[in-house]
Amino acid sequence: MLDSMVQSGVKKQEAEKSLDKFWGEIRKSASKAKITRFNHTAYTDRDNYMVEEYRSSKANYKSENGFTVNADFNLKIQRWAFGKDVVVEVPEVNAANSFTLKDFDENTPKMFEGLFKTGWGKS
Repeated sequence: MLDSMVQSGVKKQEAEKSLDKFWGEIRKSASKAKITRFNHTAYTDRDNYMVEEYRSSKANYKSENGFTVNADFNLKIQRWAFGKDVVVEVPEVNAANSFTLKDFDENTPKMFEGLFKTGWGKS
């Protein structure tokens, strides 16, 4: 993320400060969120290996500017090939599969204004 900001023309020091502020806002918001639902279901095989899990939760947060943000999280984890090496392939980040912070700033829906005032994309 830092590299993308620098490539979009933001000075590295400003980008680091902006990211620190952004993650600080995320932590601050998360600490004020109220979890209204949490469910965890797991399935095991005959050898008692946990082969599948489902987690879901719902949280809401009231921002300082009066918006109520509701978030639903659903996660499904499947495991197979126990005891074998795990290979994780992470695609290269390039212009075709990413966007600039300026584009992000310009295309973020208006309902998010005021939640995270970081000044991204501004030089």
